[in-house]
Amino acid sequence: MANCVKNTSTNQFLKFSKIAIDKYSLSARIGQAANLAKQCGEILQEDHDYEEAIQFYEKAADLYLADETPT
Repeated sequence: MANCVKNTSTNQFLKFSKIAIDKYSLSARIGQAANLAKQCGEILQEDHDYEEAIQFYEKAADLYLADETPT
């Protein structure tokens, strides 16, 4: 759902992405959750919302560490 609204509404994309990140994390799809969190951080960085971007980047880093994925 998040990817459907990605190009139309950043706020909706972030809202659905947060839900998806939580669902992916709970269903042991941590790598996908980390990728989505990183993507949210990148979008927020482009919009110059650095504080929230940092939160998503930190979430992505934590998820990558939990998944033991080399990045």
